[in-house]
Amino acid sequence: MSVAVAAEYREEEMIYNTNVTLASQASSSGLAGGASVREGDRDVSAAAVELAFPVLKNVELGVAVRYDNYSDFGSTTNPKFTARYTPVQNLMLRASYNTGFVAPTLEQLYSPLETTFTGNVYDDPVLCLGGVPAPGAVPSRDCNLQFQQQNGGNTALQP
Repeated sequence: MSVAVAAEYREEEMIYNTNVTLASQASSSGLAGGASVREGDRDVSAAAVELAFPVLKNVELGVAVRYDNYSDFGSTTNPKFTARYTPVQNLMLRASYNTGFVAPTLEQLYSPLETTFTGNVYDDPVLCLGGVPAPGAVPSRDCNLQFQQQNGGNTALQP
């Protein structure tokens, strides 16, 4: 039988300080009019244990459990069950069942909202297929366009 034990503790912090005056002068930044400071922090702790049991010479079963505690999202416990079977030397079959948990990153939660244009240009797939205007297309409307896009954090994200 083999045993593995793990523990983890970390502190995370994110501060995004926007110079609104400077960002307003560079409208292409997309940050004009945004909040000057966006920030968040959390403490994360976790513990895990895993056991592997050789049942026969060619069969092994395993069980594991992991506990995670996020100061901003709560805690979760996730199990894992495994089986390994080697019927012949060159063939191994494995199976597992497990659950998982991932909390959004601080950047996914708190990065500032920005509205800017896409970096690439796009064509209407019907009216300007492959960059060639179709009959009835208006090239300035249907070909070689950049679109506005909004990026940034979303505090409503869930694990």
